[in-house]
Amino acid sequence: MNSNPKKMRVAVIGCGIAGLLTAKSALENDFEVVVFEKNPDIGGIWSPGGHAWPHMKANISKFSFNFTDFQWNDILEMFPSKTQVFEYFLEYCKVFGLLPYIRFNSRIKLVKMLGFN
Repeated sequence: MNSNPKKMRVAVIGCGIAGLLTAKSALENDFEVVVFEKNPDIGGIWSPGGHAWPHMKANISKFSFNFTDFQWNDILEMFPSKTQVFEYFLEYCKVFGLLPYIRFNSRIKLVKMLGFN
């Protein structure tokens, strides 16, 4: 029996809301994680350079559109703006230490599954 088992490795593509949740969960379960993000920032469409227009708001309330383990700060708006969503995601990354695992400006060209040995 190996007394120092090698950690399982996982690659996460994109650091929008799904990628951030996946990375956090994988880290909590002791995986070695790398997140590849094609843009220079986190947040997917909610990032400053994302596809959402500047004054866009979430179409679901702050009570539904949140991480269960990280609630919104005391924002007054029922439907958070693009900027508020981005700042919320960024704070989530900082609180849970996700930023060191993200490789920004990394475009994925090929995905191939390797064996599990």
